[in-house]
Amino acid sequence: MNESLASVNHKQIGYRIKEVREQNNFSQARLAEETELSISYISHIENAKRKASLESIIRIVNALGITVDELLAGVQLHNPTAYQTDLDLLMAECTENEKRFIYEMVKASIDSMHKNGWHISDDEARCCGTLFSHIKFRFEIDYTDMPVRMVYFIFL
Repeated sequence: MNESLASVNHKQIGYRIKEVREQNNFSQARLAEETELSISYISHIENAKRKASLESIIRIVNALGITVDELLAGVQLHNPTAYQTDLDLLMAECTENEKRFIYEMVKASIDSMHKNGWHISDDEARCCGTLFSHIKFRFEIDYTDMPVRMVYFIFL
């Protein structure tokens, strides 16, 4: 079997565990307690210093209240529905106008990337979570005159 097709992105899995853990306001200590795993093992998994066993993955997703599919979103090669659940959850509480606005922003971003020939490497994709945690968006929206005229990115 082609080694690149069989490889598992343990850095991405660790990043997703940390991301979901923090979204649930769990410390590493609390996740360790809930899963009966050690704090250092949780840390090593999150930092890809150790590979999580299947049993550990099951314990972690059960403690975090997510499915294995949700944990592995974006990790599987050629997954056409990667991040769909995440996007659905994010947009669940949005108004129709907010959903439309988000759709237009994503569409414009994709169009711009393709038009300019921009490609995001695996390393850049892994950094996105860190990058976006340091960016605040300020929107000045006039819904009567779509598309939205201004978006400001403020780096902290």
